[in-house]
Amino acid sequence: MSKTEADANNPMRLDDFLCFTIYSANHAFNRIYKPLLDALELTYPQYLAMVALWQKDDQTVGSLGEKLFWSPAR
Repeated sequence: MSKTEADANNPMRLDDFLCFTIYSANHAFNRIYKPLLDALELTYPQYLAMVALWQKDDQTVGSLGEKLFWSPAR
C-alpha cells in the first residue's frame, strides 16, 4: 500500500484537526515571545496582566481575571 493510499484510508490525520493547528500557532508565538519576556523577567500571563493594567487604571483583580479568562484561585 502506498503512502497516498494509507493517508486516504486513515480518517484521523493530525493536519485535519483545528485544535492541532491552534496548538501549533500557539507554540510558534511562545517561541517568539519567550526570549523577549525573559529579558523583562515576565511570564506570558504576567505580560498580559501588565498590558491590561496599562490599558486602564483602577482595575480590580476580579476584573483582570475576567478580562484574561483566569479562573479563581482555589
